[in-house]
Order: sequence, then structure tokens, then C-alpha cells
Amino acid sequence: MPFASDRKALGMVRRQLKPLVLVLCALPLAWLPARAFGLAGARLGPNPIDEIMDRLGEWGLRLLLATLLVSPLAVELRKPWLVGLRRMLGLYAFAYLSLHFLNWLVLDQWFGIRRARGRRSRANATARLEAHSTTAAG
Repeated sequence: MPFASDRKALGMVRRQLKPLVLVLCALPLAWLPARAFGLAGARLGPNPIDEIMDRLGEWGLRLLLATLLVSPLAVELRKPWLVGLRRMLGLYAFAYLSLHFLNWLVLDQWFGIRRARGRRSRANATARLEAHSTTAAG
């Protein structure tokens, strides 16, 4: 039976390798709050928002590349059990890149509130200036 070894390998992936990959992919995400609170002497640096955004983006891209490499590696190495890791890696890549985007939107851009507030105050200042110039001229 040629498929018995494939079934053993798939069972090994489910029982041993998937939990290991799960923990390894979650470590960088768990390390960010540790750095944010200064645990173990680690710090985020002078610009923590950019540091968090950079780390999330880097790990998201690394996991996305790993996800895209799984299928060609499985074919080239003749290890079909590698394909069993592809979904987990893809979900982690999506999570990291979604957090990267949310960090940019919420922490860096404040949902665009600062920019909108700036436009409104400029419009008010322009209206006040125009009102002042028309009353002074008249």
C-alpha cells in the first residue's frame, strides 16, 4: 500500500507539526505587548507606533511568502504533507497584515480625524478671513 506512509505523514503533521507551527507563528505577535510594556528589558523605541506597524508588516510578508512557497516546496521535495500547513500559514499572514492595516488606520491615522479637523479649521479660518476682509473694506 503506497498510501500508508502518506497517511502516517499527514497524521504526524496534524499531531506534532501543526501545534509547533501555531506556537512559532504566534511568538512575534506575543512579543509585541512584551516590548510595549518593557518586559524583559525590551522596548519599542522612540516611535512605538511605527515600530509596531513595521514588525506586523514584516512578519505578515514573511508568512505570506512562506504560504506561497509551501506548494512548490511540496512538489519539489516530494513531501505532500507540507500542504497541510498552508492554510494555517495563510491565516496567520492575513491576521498579521490585517493588524498592520488596523494599526495604521487607528493608531497612526486616528481614522482620519486629525486630517478632517484640520480641513474644518482651515475652512473656518478662510471664512473668518473673508468675512473680516469684506467688513473692513465696506
